Parts: sequence; C-alpha cells; structure tokens
Amino acid sequence: MRDCVRRLLNTTLALEVVLVDNGSDDGMPQAIGRAYAGDARLTVIYNRANLGFGPAMNIGASKAKGSAVLLLNPDCLVTEADLRRLLEVVNSNPKVGLVGAVVCDADGRPDPASWRRDPLLRRAVKTMFGSRGEGVNINEEIPAEVVQAEAVSGALMLMPRAVFNRVGGFDEDYFLHCEDLDLAVRATIGRYSSAAASTVACGAGFASTIRLAAIRSCPASSGSVSGRTTC
Repeated sequence: MRDCVRRLLNTTLALEVVLVDNGSDDGMPQAIGRAYAGDARLTVIYNRANLGFGPAMNIGASKAKGSAVLLLNPDCLVTEADLRRLLEVVNSNPKVGLVGAVVCDADGRPDPASWRRDPLLRRAVKTMFGSRGEGVNINEEIPAEVVQAEAVSGALMLMPRAVFNRVGGFDEDYFLHCEDLDLAVRATIGRYSSAAASTVACGAGFASTIRLAAIRSCPASSGSVSGRTTC
C-alpha cells in the first residue's frame, strides 16, 4: 500500500489519491496519512468496519473530483507512463467507457482475470468444474496491444467519471468478488465500451511493465486527466 501511494504521488499528473481503509488494524493507512500530511492530493477515509470492496470503492469515487476515476488495489504498482497510457486509451476513443490492465506478478505472469468473458451461467459452470468448452477465462496468450474484452480485472479499472456515475458505480450487494464483472456488464448494457490496456505489476517490490487491453465498444463518453485513485 505504501509503495502504491508513493508511486501515484510521485507522478507529475494532476491527480488526487483517495485512500479508503476498510477497518484495518495494522496502522498502515494512518502511517501513510501522517507521512503525506502536508500533501493536499491525498485524502484518507477510515471506515470503522469492512464494508466490502464495492462500497469502499464507491465511497472513494464519491470524494473524487476528477473527470476520470481510477479504481486501484493497494498491491498494484503503477508508473506515470502506465497512467498516461490508460488515460490515452480513454481520451482517444469516446466509445470506451472502461479500461483495465493486464495484471502480472513479479515474474511477468499475467493474471487470467485480466481478460475474461461475461460470466454467463453456462460459462461459469464449465469454469467451476473444469469442463471443456468456452468458460469465463480466456485461455489464450494476452495480446500486447489494446484489445476489446468482455471483462477485466477489478484490481485496476479506469473509467470516465460520467460513465461511472451513469452506471451507478459498483453494486453494493456484492461484498467481495464478481462486482467488477457486474460493473463491466452494466457498462456494456449502458452502451459503453470496455478495454483492457496495460500490464501492471502486483505485489510488494514488483516492477511494472504495462500492457493494455480493452472491453467492448458502443457509444460512450470521454474521460479526462484528473485520476481518482482508491487504493
């Protein structure tokens, strides 16, 4: 978490970081808040309990003022080049409403969840039981270029503020897991495009080597510069 925040605040982009703590007891959010007490770009929000992933993300997004919202897990380490690439994808294509990234571990192995299909019942059942046929995961090498996808990892999502607001943010009935898939589906139903775009490393000390991917295409709205990050 500390490295995630440090990297974000070390960029030259006009952004603010909204750090939402879901009732943790390790003192890390407080330590980060003290370390950057003089930096107006950082806001720390303390929830007294673990409200779940979606509710915490919605709280963070509601405090953000930028025209683009970056939803980011605290173990994802991004560079300024990564952020600029993600923004470029959104800003250059008004049909794109959601951009994700290929999330990799320290050895460069991509997380299969970075590029998925809609979790239709038949696909989910095949994935659950390891049956042959089309499952949720796409068991192919993830392309190096920006590609359309039906779903991307919730570990990193960039959305134009207008799109996030229009689809209503995350469905808070999901406590953990599947809320990112649901958000991508609702963005598509709302006639927005989703895209997976960059390779981002996850985990303490990981280096980031961005690779982009995309999700679907339909009429959407454009995003802009000021990223709101919920770590």
